[in-house]
Amino acid sequence: MSAWLLGAAASVGAQSLVPPSTIAPIPMKPFAGPEASVRVFSAGRIVAASASDLVNGATTSICAASSTGRFRLRVASEMGGALIGPDPRTGLGYRVSFRDPTGAEHEKAMTAGEVVFEARSLANADCGRGANAELSIRSTDQQISSSLAGRYFERIRLTIEPI
Repeated sequence: MSAWLLGAAASVGAQSLVPPSTIAPIPMKPFAGPEASVRVFSAGRIVAASASDLVNGATTSICAASSTGRFRLRVASEMGGALIGPDPRTGLGYRVSFRDPTGAEHEKAMTAGEVVFEARSLANADCGRGANAELSIRSTDQQISSSLAGRYFERIRLTIEPI
């Protein structure tokens, strides 16, 4: 994950050896370690840094990039790992599919509220050039046919970190 030092506070004890008038502020710089980014696209433009509507069975374009060439993409459920519908006590299970920037296909069942994909990005990848990967959620026909009719929803969070 990109790490930035946003602020810091420190206190100096009463027995400081350096008089306060001689302490100069130290400029703080952003952490210059490995970085990774993820963006969600719709109709060829960024719609959010990490949020968009995913339709069950449809594919959403994203960009995933890492300065190290490798990254870990976490797809976390905020609804307990299921699409929630008319009966909030039951949910509709689904699988998460991810086509990474190199074209490799990954798929995992959302069962524990989070799935993690380790993948590669192209050496010159950056999210300023548009989408380079795809993400989708899909429920099986069996899951759909055994569920109550109605609208189902889920909120997922995408997090990326370089590895």
